[in-house]
Amino acid sequence: MTTIVLDASVIVKWIFADRSDELHSLQALQILQLVKESRVTVVQPPHWLAETAGRSKGSGVVSRRLKGD
Repeated sequence: MTTIVLDASVIVKWIFADRSDELHSLQALQILQLVKESRVTVVQPPHWLAETAGRSKGSGVVSRRLKGD
């Protein structure tokens, strides 16, 4: 089985899959499908959550969506 390390930008594309203006969104969603089908395994460094949160917060999208919930 193939093992991949995901960049934070890929994870952000999973969270905001409805943003079609993001480059490489389709490829990111294809990776997610492979993970769901157990065709690849994912290894993440310890800092992935902070990096992902930082990228999301920098765009301002997370804060706007959370306020609306």
